[in-house]
Amino acid sequence: MDNIEIAKIFNEIADVLELKNANPFRANAYRQAALSIESLPQDIKDIYQDDKLKEIPGIGEKIAQHIKDLITKGHSVELDRIINSLPRGLVELLRINGLGPKKVKFIYKKFKVKSISDLKKLLNSHKLESQRGWGEKTVNNIKEGLGLYEKFSQRLPLGQVDDLVQKILHELKKNYIIDRAEIAGSFRRSKETVGDLDFLATSKRPQQAINFFCQLPEVKNILSSGPTKANVFLKRGLEADLRVVEPDSFGAALYYFTGSKAHNIATRKIGISKGLKINEYGIYKRGGRKIGGREEMDVFKAIDLPWIPPEIRENTGEIEAARKSALPKLITQKDIKGDLHVHSIWSEGAQTILEMAQAAKKFGYKYIAITDHDATIGITHGLTADRVIKQLKEIKKANKSLKDFKILSGIEIDIHKDGSLSLPDKVLSMLDVVVASVHSYFKQPRAEMTKRIVNAVRNVNVDIIAHPTTRLINRREPINVDLEEIYREAKKNKTILEINSQWNRLDLNDVNARTAKSFGVKFAISTDSHYISELQNIKFGVAIARRGWIEKKDVVNSMSLNNLLKSLK
Repeated sequence: MDNIEIAKIFNEIADVLELKNANPFRANAYRQAALSIESLPQDIKDIYQDDKLKEIPGIGEKIAQHIKDLITKGHSVELDRIINSLPRGLVELLRINGLGPKKVKFIYKKFKVKSISDLKKLLNSHKLESQRGWGEKTVNNIKEGLGLYEKFSQRLPLGQVDDLVQKILHELKKNYIIDRAEIAGSFRRSKETVGDLDFLATSKRPQQAINFFCQLPEVKNILSSGPTKANVFLKRGLEADLRVVEPDSFGAALYYFTGSKAHNIATRKIGISKGLKINEYGIYKRGGRKIGGREEMDVFKAIDLPWIPPEIRENTGEIEAARKSALPKLITQKDIKGDLHVHSIWSEGAQTILEMAQAAKKFGYKYIAITDHDATIGITHGLTADRVIKQLKEIKKANKSLKDFKILSGIEIDIHKDGSLSLPDKVLSMLDVVVASVHSYFKQPRAEMTKRIVNAVRNVNVDIIAHPTTRLINRREPINVDLEEIYREAKKNKTILEINSQWNRLDLNDVNARTAKSFGVKFAISTDSHYISELQNIKFGVAIARRGWIEKKDVVNSMSLNNLLKSLK
């Protein structure tokens, strides 16, 4: 089992314990362990081999033993007993936004609901609306959550499959049978969710390459297998294809299977106008003579276009921009010089301020902003005015121990329902970076929500609006807000909008980021890290920014420290 699989089991255990009214600290222990494991930068099997499981935050003796059993035996007797103590469908119901443990327990006991299909029948019967504490609004929220769950349940977030893709690619590339191997499809275009995986390879022994792919440990079932193509179902819960192509067709196949479909159709039309046929096998002149296809660049050369990065191959203006030599010079991870949204043990983070700073410096950064939560959103150790003063002193002390690196003082402050902030301007003005965000009342009417966020944008001390639409991928829809009004006010007030790199957020998304750029808005690509390992999530934020045509000049944390400080309010 890999990190994601073990984390998934521990989250499921926590869900079952909550449904059974077990000690909440016990459920939280598994939840914390899942988060730690999911965020690890290395394979948990390697940590187990080094006998360092208990060095992982949140992993004690008992949970370490569970991990050992899962790695060595593939299951744990105790965990199996807990999971099997309730109908499996009940746990799935918890994935639906609007249904928590109390509500699931109620509909299970009252109406014998123990699956998605049972829930649908209950919702259609209209029996819930008459139950005390439910009502039409609650039921509508559950219907909305169910629709969202069914819409996205077959697609996984980009960040949930990244490690899996890298593992499979590594296995393919290191095998002597395979000469070249790459990932194509929506993953290569960095779509925020992925429905399946498309691998390409070349090999002098294609059947052996196919057999090797089908026998990978990540494969659960072989759906089909032939001499040059295999389709498998992975343990992670999605399908994957491997196509073995001829070396002189690899580039054309990579281009074709990367997509998008709309982009490919547009470029094929250009090819036809030039008397060319372009497909996954290569580029052909009239009469069938092949003139290219070994490298992907062959396709672009044939239709007189410069290289177009995979992330923007969506037929949304990239071809026209390429013709005019006006393609954006997309931001890269190397351009990022610091992280402006990082948490520590002062709120709900796992590491000290100094530990986060030292890790960020090793990551290659020049600065970070410590932006712990204020005390108004249920954070046990959130920042009050007094604690802000104390934290400033600790940051000053930590900075003295660092060379060629700066810790910026900051806060992530909640934007209240009426648009006010929980700490006075006098306190906020003492900080280097103020990040404001919405964490409650997500169903406010559009006009109220817009006014709420605009109030924060206009605040003289608010530098950044974090995860501006609050959406959670596959779980929660974006708030109903006039984003264009936010963009106008952000530009006018020099307020930065965040592209949050947490793979379950990626907010602003690519479409919104591109629109915001057209208004002249500046961005911060930040990780919202609560663990050291989450600093690496920056790659997902950068990927989404690239899909949004964002350039280095658009991103404030691509600036030097001095220039960044000048740009902040």
